[in-house]
Amino acid sequence: MACLGSGFALSSAHAEPAALVSSTQTAASIAPLVMEIESTTFELRVRDGRDGGKGPTIRVALGSPGQSTPTGRFPLERIILSPSWRPGVVAKETGATPEPASLETPMGAVKIPFASNGVIALHGGGDRKALGKPISAGCVRATDADLLRIVAWLDERDALAGAHELQSGEIHRRFLRPVELVVR
Repeated sequence: MACLGSGFALSSAHAEPAALVSSTQTAASIAPLVMEIESTTFELRVRDGRDGGKGPTIRVALGSPGQSTPTGRFPLERIILSPSWRPGVVAKETGATPEPASLETPMGAVKIPFASNGVIALHGGGDRKALGKPISAGCVRATDADLLRIVAWLDERDALAGAHELQSGEIHRRFLRPVELVVR
């Protein structure tokens, strides 16, 4: 059946109105998965708006004073596994150079770009001792193990497409369902 957007559905066999689709059913089928970051507690919670299912809650590190993590609602497009790393201005000043795709870059095993054209991201590589602190250059840091738990939960929710390996060695997986990162 094809949806007409006004609450009516069309049967693919006939060009006449079929059943009335309730707005609750429609909203539930397109409800996003939400990753919520609470900056006062340094926690990231994941939930499924479709059925209220809760995913992992993890501890994160956030941006430091002067380089704070942006707040707001950010639609997510993809997850990058084994991300490459391009140092920012401060890192370049200390002699850092770009690193090819691997699990050993400062991005860790997982990167989820969300702001500033992908420059600001939720990413792994976080040191457990840094979690719960404002220490990054704007990114949200977590441990690789915690982010891989979130990726597994998203897979259970049929939220991710298959892996697409780029020539660079990065592995990209786009979201199949709407996913939103909310930073408060």
